[in-house]
Amino acid sequence: MNLKRCIESISNSSYHPFEIIVCDNNLKNEGYGSLYRSFETRFQFKIIRNFSNVGHAKGINIALGEANGKYVAKLDDDTVVDPMWLTELVRIMESDRDIGIAQSRIIQMEGHGRIQSVGSFLDPLGYDHVKQITGGHPEMIFYAGGAAFIIKKDIIDKISINGEFFDSDYFVYYDEVDVCWRALLAGWKIVSVPTSVVFHRTKRVLQPHFIYFQARNRIMTLVKNYALPNLFKYLPLLILLEILRMLVLLIVDSSHSLAIIRAFLWNVRNFRGNLVKRGFVQQMVRRMPDSYIMGFMTRPSVRHLYDAFKALYQI
Repeated sequence: MNLKRCIESISNSSYHPFEIIVCDNNLKNEGYGSLYRSFETRFQFKIIRNFSNVGHAKGINIALGEANGKYVAKLDDDTVVDPMWLTELVRIMESDRDIGIAQSRIIQMEGHGRIQSVGSFLDPLGYDHVKQITGGHPEMIFYAGGAAFIIKKDIIDKISINGEFFDSDYFVYYDEVDVCWRALLAGWKIVSVPTSVVFHRTKRVLQPHFIYFQARNRIMTLVKNYALPNLFKYLPLLILLEILRMLVLLIVDSSHSLAIIRAFLWNVRNFRGNLVKRGFVQQMVRRMPDSYIMGFMTRPSVRHLYDAFKALYQI
């Protein structure tokens, strides 16, 4: 059971005290009784069971509402942590009061020590570029990947929209990108912490729902967070590239092409709601100009997108 292995590794952490909150999106795991009995006497341990799959973003929000600490660390259930992972994250967070979010160095569990991520960057079109090479010191990044990161509890209320830290409309994928973009807009730093090590089991996800949520949430993220000049500059280019991808996918996998069409339609239907959220971000959250935010972006690269497409579809 991945979850038990994950919690067992957390229980061996050098940092104390801590609490563990498990949020289950109705995955019908019948082993929670024995899991709770295994750990309830060793540390504060809580299991939240949702009656339906409310999505990754809303699930985290529910867990955040139950958390009591100064910091909240988030882990996927298919991770195993080094004993010093949390000590190192907290050490870096305490070293600079302007750090709001930090990511561990994530190592591929089945990859013989291969680094999966030490933080990620966006290009101006919203495509992500994962950083896989690092020195030994913390570095500024654009966003922290969802498998293993820590949040300063103070920032949650300051950048939440309608009481939500993670936008539940995202459901899954790009929700952490949106949160980190908002944190940067509010003036918080986001850093990688290479001395905090987490091992992560790689999943290959290529179902249509992956393409759908990635495409629709990428568009929504640009709409919400860019200032108008850059929104008018980059959103049409993103839409053009997604249309080209959709046309290519008609040949490679038509179900993925249909997923991109559905992503466009969702953004059209929800355009008014996204504009309301955009208004809140621009008026209530933004303290930093786009020129500052784009300093943490990487240059757009057609070659990168082409190589990523080939790797994803193994062509």
